[in-house]
Amino acid sequence: MDIDKARVLRIEIKDKGKDVVNIAIPIALIKLAGQFIPTEELEKYGINMDEVSNFVKESAEGGKIIDFEDPSSKTLVKVYLE
Repeated sequence: MDIDKARVLRIEIKDKGKDVVNIAIPIALIKLAGQFIPTEELEKYGINMDEVSNFVKESAEGGKIIDFEDPSSKTLVKVYLE
């Protein structure tokens, strides 16, 4: 998928099976949306929104950005373009 076709940045975090974060941000509004995203919660899981935003701007492709699962802590982190 080309970045031009990707319309949404999706961030999903589950901890012990429970949704911690589940947001969809229109790519066109990613900078503005950064003011309203729970960045402290994202940073607990190693996600820096400035870095994600820069990656989205510079990337030539859509798809997965982060797809991480830690079976011992039952933590699942997904960041992707759709």
